[in-house]
Amino acid sequence: SADLFRWLGYWLGDGSYTKEDYAQNIVKLTTSADDKNFAEFCALSTDLFRRPYVYRKKKEFAVEARITHKGLWLVISQFGKGAERCPPRWMLERATDDELLQLLVGYLRADGWVQPRRQAEVRAVSISQGLMSAICYASSRLGWLCYVNFCGAKTVDGRNHKATWQMRWSGDAARTLGAVAFGKEWDESGGPSYPTCRRDEERKRLLVRVRRVDRYMHSGPVYDVEMPEPKAFLMG
Repeated sequence: SADLFRWLGYWLGDGSYTKEDYAQNIVKLTTSADDKNFAEFCALSTDLFRRPYVYRKKKEFAVEARITHKGLWLVISQFGKGAERCPPRWMLERATDDELLQLLVGYLRADGWVQPRRQAEVRAVSISQGLMSAICYASSRLGWLCYVNFCGAKTVDGRNHKATWQMRWSGDAARTLGAVAFGKEWDESGGPSYPTCRRDEERKRLLVRVRRVDRYMHSGPVYDVEMPEPKAFLMG
């Protein structure tokens, strides 16, 4: 259902689960104490799984919801942890467009934000390449391009930061996601409104518009960079 996919989006952004050898099978979501989406996650949890969640305050700045449900734990534990976390492809392939939209909405509310600029732009970040691929797949099914940048691990002010995948939507995709996920609206002058891609339902492919073709004089190797899951190619 659409509610389940929104719940899953929240969990993919801020959730976790107990280890296999732990006494109880617990699925958790931890977020900041002032996160206005925490109440919706708790309400969805109660409606979907018919189990009361356990509220827990962690220190002064975080809150946590715990759901003890073995069946849910068995499904969620197949998603992996940390940098390996991602929903299975069969789940995304069987999902409806509305379910995929709700997945994006839940995930963006957990790990996304609206760029503070005049042009329409929505961003999100993840340490999981698999999750990034799943989000890009869901986005492409809805006819939207998700631009991806890889940022390697680095140390800033003595703190180590993991490598991340940064995702970005602009134009019509950002307008729709910004309105549904964040209640943000841009006027028509706020960035381009052309369609970024189109689905070919008969041949099950995504058609991306070529904006321009340039010629360059080049002498040397030519590299083909492929991202396996979304099948994106870059020649250079």
